[in-house]
Amino acid sequence: MEAEYLKYQNMIAKKAWQWSNRTGWDFEDVMAEGNLVFCQSMATYNPALSAFSTYLFNSLQMHYGNMYNKMKVQKRSGFLTDFDDLKSSDGFNPEQQIIFQDMLEKLNDDAKVIINAILDAPEDLIKTARKPNGKYKLSRSILATYFKDCRGWAVNRIWNAFADIQDVLAT
Repeated sequence: MEAEYLKYQNMIAKKAWQWSNRTGWDFEDVMAEGNLVFCQSMATYNPALSAFSTYLFNSLQMHYGNMYNKMKVQKRSGFLTDFDDLKSSDGFNPEQQIIFQDMLEKLNDDAKVIINAILDAPEDLIKTARKPNGKYKLSRSILATYFKDCRGWAVNRIWNAFADIQDVLAT
């Protein structure tokens, strides 16, 4: 695996450098994430689908993009973006934690699943949200399509979950 890593080390470093410059993240941290993505890519690579370099490049882009999107949500909302983090969060305003927890408790189970999908951005949701120009846009209709096609939800169930989220946010 070390010989394989040496072939792709420059690609990982270049992507890490680009995302570090773009976001202000520490280069060493971004590089470490890239190395983890490389290991995961080695384990999940299917040679019938693409060249490994293409697979790794796309995996790095997707991973860093997901990290960046989570950071944007955190900045915009001022709240935690992962339900599991609520149990072990440090450095966040306790009032914000209480407000966010109260909002989550008010949501029905379907609404919580949608919130988790938005915050975790699974790969199939990201593919659904990708526009022809390569950028991403997440809207209600894209989420509805994702939950209908990928998760098998009925349209009525999806819109009821959206209504619940809207009602909780409005209070």
